[in-house]
Amino acid sequence: MALIVCFMNTILAVTILVPWGLDPVTQEDVVELAGFVPEEIVGWHAESAGNYYDKETIFQYMDGSGEIYLSYEYRGMFVRTFVSGESEPIYVELFDMGCPADAFGVFTRNRQGSDAGIGQGSEYESGYLMFWRGRYFCSVYSLLENEESKKVVFDLGRSISDSIGKDGPLPGLLGLLPEVGRKENSESYFHKHTCLNHHYFVADENILSLDSDTEAAMADYLSASELYHLLIIHYPDESRTQSAMADFREVYLQKTDSGAVTQLENEKWTGASALGRYLAIVLDAPSGESADAALRETLENAGRKGDER
Repeated sequence: MALIVCFMNTILAVTILVPWGLDPVTQEDVVELAGFVPEEIVGWHAESAGNYYDKETIFQYMDGSGEIYLSYEYRGMFVRTFVSGESEPIYVELFDMGCPADAFGVFTRNRQGSDAGIGQGSEYESGYLMFWRGRYFCSVYSLLENEESKKVVFDLGRSISDSIGKDGPLPGLLGLLPEVGRKENSESYFHKHTCLNHHYFVADENILSLDSDTEAAMADYLSASELYHLLIIHYPDESRTQSAMADFREVYLQKTDSGAVTQLENEKWTGASALGRYLAIVLDAPSGESADAALRETLENAGRKGDER
């Protein structure tokens, strides 16, 4: 059972689903988010006022995939559908992710191609546009792509990005990953082990003790034309860092000695090393030397820059 609350957004009333027993969404939260989305654009108009979904009601809109957003600092989302005559509708989903780092993180989950030129990072493929700016992540899409729908999707995206107005900082953890050899647009940012497994499967169990109080950044690298991966995690305390490194070595590497890297059955080199509250992990490096160098440079960066974060 949910209480339906309506707030006025200019001339339209926005519907918010709020579960019984929870504090209602504030008018300021809803109006700010809804205010970024226009009510009409180039001959297309909003089919209705739109809907707002908070942490409790997001599953009424997107079922299980809501867990993706809840693995970050998701605050709420606003959804509006645009129509024009008999054309296939165009959908806008605008997410308040709580902070710029998490907006970037959600964006990187499925990033694959080149930038589409909207917001602080964007991508367009087969009728689907996604971008992030500030603490917001947005998707605009049509289920039937044609020249008109593509133009409207981009016009809506630009309008929303312009309304948001302010950029936000990238996650500071990205600055600890070495730049040399890093594949462009391969970076990702997340908190929980389910997100790590989406980018690179490590284990069914959470052997790295990832949770909402941890930060993780990952990127792909090329060495001698061979692809490998580098992960850095920031923990709230050193004891948890050491415990996670020990578990990774025992469970994933199946070793307990102090050597940082080891060659696995796939003939690639994988390993882990820690400094303070930082744990660096290299996966599938082509040689022991490249694996050691990646870990060393990452932790040197952490030593130089970590205290500034």
